[in-house]
Amino acid sequence: MIRIAILSADGMINAPLAVSLDMIHAVHILAPQTRIETGLFAAAPEATAGIILPSALPLEAALRQTWHAVVIPGLGHAHAQSPALLMGGSVGALLCKIVSAVHAQGGRVAASCSGTFVAAQAGLLDGGNATTSWWLAPQFRAAFPAVILDDRQMVCEDGRVLTGGGALAHIELMQTLVRQLVGSEVADAVGGFMVSPRRGPQSAQGSVMQIPIVDPVVAEFIRLVGARLERAVPVAEIAATLST
Repeated sequence: MIRIAILSADGMINAPLAVSLDMIHAVHILAPQTRIETGLFAAAPEATAGIILPSALPLEAALRQTWHAVVIPGLGHAHAQSPALLMGGSVGALLCKIVSAVHAQGGRVAASCSGTFVAAQAGLLDGGNATTSWWLAPQFRAAFPAVILDDRQMVCEDGRVLTGGGALAHIELMQTLVRQLVGSEVADAVGGFMVSPRRGPQSAQGSVMQIPIVDPVVAEFIRLVGARLERAVPVAEIAATLST
């Protein structure tokens, strides 16, 4: 029996949680000889964006059991703008305590998007390789300079710690975890069943245009330069256009 704990925080993104549960269910369908017991633990009853998880146990209950792996989906938009705030609170401290305990017992840790901040805060990534959502990379690097961050990657494996990029990179993260726990044959079968082929690097999705720009002058500057990429644009020309 393989035992996997899934941790959630209030406001967590729904999709990665559903992906985690669906991929584990797919293992049961495609490899019925493999049994996976799943524990769902939440910081609050309404652990996802407005969805109540009646079967979830309190986070601290995860410390009373032994797990082969712990999964931390993205912690949600409520925390994404400043994951450090979550890490500095009681919920962040409890999440770190759980992942540290599982790792110390020989278990695996799989975290995606803003959930990667938990693994880093727990010290499990110091000196190791990791990824996170590409738009969280500047915050991650500033908070955890000891981690070798490659935000171009969709999933990064560093020993028993797996990290994933943006929210739907959790699909590939879970497939990688299944591969480590059950084997490549089952993982490939699950990927085919879920129509989840391995994708290109996360860096292909990143764009400065997707980062909110509140300064109208900066926004206009980016638009003007983008429209003139076929030639060098003198600063004087841009300045004259912006001043009109």
